[in-house]
Amino acid sequence: MNLLSILLQAPAGGSQWSGILMMVVIVAIFYFFMIRPQQKKQKEIYEQFKYLDYARIVFTSAKTGQRVDQIFPLIQESYENSRKRVQTSVLNDVLVDAQLMNPTTTFNGGRLKIFYANQVAVCPPTFVLFSNDPQYLHFSYKRYLENRLREAFGFEGTPIHIICRKRD
Repeated sequence: MNLLSILLQAPAGGSQWSGILMMVVIVAIFYFFMIRPQQKKQKEIYEQFKYLDYARIVFTSAKTGQRVDQIFPLIQESYENSRKRVQTSVLNDVLVDAQLMNPTTTFNGGRLKIFYANQVAVCPPTFVLFSNDPQYLHFSYKRYLENRLREAFGFEGTPIHIICRKRD
């Protein structure tokens, strides 16, 4: 099972978060007191871990045990999300809609055309896009597609791996 739970003690008054993790992640932050509202603190954490935006965050109290009972259900849910399989026809419908909402731009001298896609693995969910030329896939468009897949199929708590290949 590709699962990592991180238990962090929130720094008193500051936010010194660093590093990048790319697997199923639950971030449980134990705190003695929170000066800032949790929603603001959660936003700060996501800003520090830009490529960890899929992670589930739960604020808990080491002293009172508050919300500790939420950690294991989040772990279970994230693991189940990482094991999801998506039907190819539904996947392709979502990708067509995503491309209609936000068409690809010219990058590296050409425009990406995605012909179809398949899910080839789980843990983490891995998708292969068959296109005219993989070099035309800009990283920002790849992130856009990851976000659309996460939104459409509920891949909260798990990374999504996208591989772009040239159609034969």
